[in-house]
Amino acid sequence: MIRQGALIIMSGPSGAGKSTICNKVLQQLSNIEFSISCTTRNPRVGEIDGKDYYFITKEQFDIQKNNNDFFEYAKVHGNYYGTLKSSVIKKLEEGIDIILDIDIQGAMSIKHITKTDNFFAKSVETILIAPPTFKELEKRLRGRKTDHDDVIKQRLKTSIEEMEKCGEYDYFLINDNLDEAVINMTSFIRSIRMKTKRIKDYKFNE
Repeated sequence: MIRQGALIIMSGPSGAGKSTICNKVLQQLSNIEFSISCTTRNPRVGEIDGKDYYFITKEQFDIQKNNNDFFEYAKVHGNYYGTLKSSVIKKLEEGIDIILDIDIQGAMSIKHITKTDNFFAKSVETILIAPPTFKELEKRLRGRKTDHDDVIKQRLKTSIEEMEKCGEYDYFLINDNLDEAVINMTSFIRSIRMKTKRIKDYKFNE
């Protein structure tokens, strides 16, 4: 039986724990990969080009955008982020599930594409990762010690707008306890792998 891969769109406020959850899930499940996005922002401490993001210049981003290389792109906190088509479509056709960590603008852009594109309509599953409370989110952002105070305030303001979009997502996961969140995320992926809409060329008598 051949199965088309699922494109798992994962969004949530900065500080919700998306990257940590994603990394742990990738260690536990097979046949699943993380889609690396392009960004014009500078790397944070510990981030590696080609592993966490493709860090490119604004000029490079514009060239690829004009070449229609991006599946989706958005401007977030003054920086551009985009997902390359080449890194997504081929893997899905091979039956590999892809996790895509993008902001809500990008997620809504992809959901719009699914209205007219049958391939992506079958592939896309969306999940919103949320912190337990606003105060906990602020604590996490300040605890990272990677951003200036004005950046943190902007991220907190944006988080309120982002959480108001929770009804636009297929699934909602609160990251209160990391171990439980990872268990829930892996269960979610195992569940969507059983959906019939991505089964291709299934013949019972062969």
